[in-house]
Amino acid sequence: MKKTVLSILAVILLCLMPFTAFADTEPQEFTDAETNVKFTMPAGWTRVQQAETDGMTYAFQKDDDENLFLGYSVRDVYENGGDEFKSKYSRSDIDNSIITKEQLERSVVGDASQTGVSDVKAENVTVGEYDFYKLTFKQDMSGTNLNIVVYAHIFNGYAVYFRFQSYAEPPTDEVMLPVMESVVFVGETKSNKTQTDTGKLAKNIGKGALTGAMKGAIIGGAAAIIGLIVGVIRKKARK
Repeated sequence: MKKTVLSILAVILLCLMPFTAFADTEPQEFTDAETNVKFTMPAGWTRVQQAETDGMTYAFQKDDDENLFLGYSVRDVYENGGDEFKSKYSRSDIDNSIITKEQLERSVVGDASQTGVSDVKAENVTVGEYDFYKLTFKQDMSGTNLNIVVYAHIFNGYAVYFRFQSYAEPPTDEVMLPVMESVVFVGETKSNKTQTDTGKLAKNIGKGALTGAMKGAIIGGAAAIIGLIVGVIRKKARK
């Protein structure tokens, strides 16, 4: 009888334990069904299941650092471009060349008064086989300062965001690069370079200049960079 009671108590305690207690001891591969983007999370990261209800496809917490998180999210830039835009352009037209690092930076800075964003820096970086827009900034969330690094890549009509977020020291390359070097944009076969204001060649696909609706879709994507992961990660961090 005593053994039975102890067994029942053990089961109850296991059920009450947060899922983060069970760390992934092996690398885990993930595939986004919408975009077919693949990436591998190294051992030592645990998936935050609640993330799917907060606008993200995936979110993870570092097992040995309760302040460090990664969120993966996607914006369908093509679909958000509007009917007029879609009548002129195809999905394959929408890639890194439709925006510059300076435009992304300005989009994020433009919302600073409402979002608490500061110290924004945008770079063009190459990780593995792919070019990314890398955004580094700080964000004040109700008196809590976040250090954020976002890797953004636009292809086949989608903007894909990997957002590393820390409540302590800024995320380091040692933490970020093992994830980013594993990323595969399945089906992307052509060159897809990131752009700068001074170096950009205007993308005229023979169908006219980019429309205001398209620019709005891109800026909406920048807003997603700021906001998508914040709520759920803050809740998770407070547990």
